[in-house]
Amino acid sequence: MDGLVGFFAPEPVLWRSGDKGFSVLGPEHLAMLGCLTLTGVLLARRYMRQDARGRRRQLVAMCAVPVALLVSRDLQDVAAGVFWPQFWPLHICNMCEFLGLAWAITGWCPLADVYYPWATVGAIGALLFPGWAYYCPIISYASLGGFLEHALMATTCWCMMVGGEYVPERRRLWLPGVAAVAGGLVFRRANPVMGTNFFFVSEPSAGSPMVWLADVFGDPGWLVAYLAAAVAVWCGFVALGRHFSPRVEG
Repeated sequence: MDGLVGFFAPEPVLWRSGDKGFSVLGPEHLAMLGCLTLTGVLLARRYMRQDARGRRRQLVAMCAVPVALLVSRDLQDVAAGVFWPQFWPLHICNMCEFLGLAWAITGWCPLADVYYPWATVGAIGALLFPGWAYYCPIISYASLGGFLEHALMATTCWCMMVGGEYVPERRRLWLPGVAAVAGGLVFRRANPVMGTNFFFVSEPSAGSPMVWLADVFGDPGWLVAYLAAAVAVWCGFVALGRHFSPRVEG
């Protein structure tokens, strides 16, 4: 596919067409990560220079853009007649996008308790090991949108912590843990019926460390290791959060 038609090709079409993607952690990917890191740093610097009202507006904007990108890609799929179940917005990062926007607008703390740990792990994992790398050209709307969505989620999580909007606490990790287990159980049963892999509980994400976990622990043992690894990362962010301002709720 060439030109604008190729650039705006819906993700399911790229998946089916067998177009070449890009190498995970290859030169193109690393250059993209560098650009996204610089963008995140600039956004975080802007955020820290503002008053509370300005910070809230920026958080809402950084949470609204990923939702807008997701909706635009889904509308593309619907218009092209390729809105297959695998591309429904039921992946864990998709849910995070809606959770983040709801929290940014309402400030309701339980939303942040789920959004923050899910989004940090999901966004960083997707940026380092993007599943779309195997069929999306890196310069395409689907690929650029995926990168920007996850980068903004990671930046939002950093800003909300360093700004004191939200600081993770170990005593509140039960909520994202219970939600993750519940979602995993639902999609472990539903994925085979729909031909999907929501929550990455039917099979590991290609090219990610989850593949190694599956090789070592087997199925379903790798799911226990998957959850344990996520919780370990969450605890790391709890420890990091102690160095920042106390939570400002509401």
